[in-house]
Amino acid sequence: MQTLLLNADDVDENARTDRVIEAVRGAFAAYERGNAIMPAKSYVDLPEYDGDFRSMPAYLDVREADTAES
Repeated sequence: MQTLLLNADDVDENARTDRVIEAVRGAFAAYERGNAIMPAKSYVDLPEYDGDFRSMPAYLDVREADTAES
């Protein structure tokens, strides 16, 4: 399996605001129904970079109906 890495320009050129909003709406609907598994963030302190890395894994059971507008 290959991992596709996107830079900011790639995201700006390909992310459609309406689809992002649709995806976020679906995520909130799944969370409200209890169909989201979201463990606490994990932090890795990186003092050599004066920062940290935060991992925010989640699983959402999102159905087509969650994002359909009538």
